Amino acid sequence: MGPHRAGGVVDPTGAGDAFTGALAVALFEGQNVPQAAAFAVAASDLAVSAYGSQPAYPSRERLQQQLRTGRQASGTAIEH
Repeated sequence: MGPHRAGGVVDPTGAGDAFTGALAVALFEGQNVPQAAAFAVAASDLAVSAYGSQPAYPSRERLQQQLRTGRQASGTAIEH
């Protein structure tokens, strides 16, 4: 899986929920395990980059953008 988040965490509240929810969605949609894991990591990465849990959860569009650019909110690369 990709590198560990190096920093820039604003609020870790909801990171696990974001990861678990995104992983479940990706697997339900038929993504393979590495793709689903990358999707979940990107979701949790974005979730900790703003204050609050639900308000910080990324939209599908924002999550897809994150995956396309291949960068975490911290600026480190996401490896697929």
